[in-house]
Amino acid sequence: MKKNTKALFWFCQDLRVECNLAFQKACMKSATLHTIYCFNPALIEPKRLNISRISDNRLKFLSESVGDLKNQIETIGLSLGTFFLNPIKVIDEYIKGYNLDAVFRSKTNSYYENRIWSELKAMHPDVCFEEYDSDTLFDETSLPFSIDELPETFSKFRKKVEKLEINIPNCSFSNIPKPLEQSTWDPKLKLFTENLQDITSEFKGGTQAGYTQLHNYFNSQLPSSYKVFRNELDGWENSTKFSAWLANGSISVRNVALRLKQYEAEIEQNDSTYWIGFELLWREYFHWYSKKYAQQLFQYKGIQTSRDKRCGLNCFYPERYQMWVNGNTPYLIVNACMKQLKATGYMSNRGRQIVASCFVNELQLDWRFGAAYFEQQLIDYDVATNWGNWQYLAGVGADPQPRRHVNLNKQTQLYDPNGDFIKKWTDANDSANSINKSKPVSLDSVDMVDWPIEQQ
Repeated sequence: MKKNTKALFWFCQDLRVECNLAFQKACMKSATLHTIYCFNPALIEPKRLNISRISDNRLKFLSESVGDLKNQIETIGLSLGTFFLNPIKVIDEYIKGYNLDAVFRSKTNSYYENRIWSELKAMHPDVCFEEYDSDTLFDETSLPFSIDELPETFSKFRKKVEKLEINIPNCSFSNIPKPLEQSTWDPKLKLFTENLQDITSEFKGGTQAGYTQLHNYFNSQLPSSYKVFRNELDGWENSTKFSAWLANGSISVRNVALRLKQYEAEIEQNDSTYWIGFELLWREYFHWYSKKYAQQLFQYKGIQTSRDKRCGLNCFYPERYQMWVNGNTPYLIVNACMKQLKATGYMSNRGRQIVASCFVNELQLDWRFGAAYFEQQLIDYDVATNWGNWQYLAGVGADPQPRRHVNLNKQTQLYDPNGDFIKKWTDANDSANSINKSKPVSLDSVDMVDWPIEQQ
């Protein structure tokens, strides 16, 4: 491609300038370049699987992340356009309005963005569309298998890739293209973000905050004890918290892996530091898993080829669902986790396993509704890891075993033996409504046709 290219860069889940191979390539190959980010209007509209608009916690974190990206882009002399529109409309108008030669982006595991990319390529066959791996530990070309041959379990995947070299892109920019136009911020966005300033959170969106957390974590002794505390239900220092900034690409997963290796070389290498890398490989697996299975990520039977007993129920009991969402189930540990999620937009990994198991097993609900609610609430929502993990637990994903069922009483004894977490997030009414072990648990006040059920 010639250097006189007029080009557009579409930011999706890669909201950073540094360690962004796709953006670096766009700068190298373009004489004039504009960058855009599109807030999907569907984020604030009711849609499938009982989702309403995304939570204020998630919206604020995303807005902060894009605002930080705008500062990064302007610092190097370029501009960012932000839009509250479908990306296909925005990109189509830029291609036609400026007679663009090329459009760049980072590869993504999002079925939605990939469908738009394919449609744009079909609409503009004379335009060069280029994409690069910027959100994974490994380039697709370095994998020892094709995506179609992705190992069916994580263990098999890990054994094939954990010794592969991780390439860190050069983050320097020697020649910055000229900006195509000035930065813009869609005024419609202010309508949805102006009331979010009063929300307080330990998480702040953007690359600067993300790399501050990365620096602080690996400049402490916390990595050496990660495995000891990673199952705690609360507490900032009990896990890395990198997932929030990794989810929208404010920090690079390759930089996280690099800092981990530096820590192991300079400070200590033990089971805990290995486990941090182990978790990064789980994320990596689900990202390639999502690319391979695409729409199957959202299907009731998951990646299973037939509807069998592993799929469980595809029922929807509105009363049970609302109990779970609002933290009013008969299970105090579940209630505490769900109220924490609604208040903060975050839940520990252990908490997610507990509430998901309850959703699928005790409440016997269709797992997709639980995954969709997490999509609505989590500030670290990642399409691949969220839906992949729910499939795994429901027994319809990358797991040879039937759906997993954790013992809620045992989980409470192990991870909240003194009841501190439950006391923090629930109240006296929750305790009064919790399970009386001498009586069977009654989950419903009405039957399947909404007739009242007489309570014994």
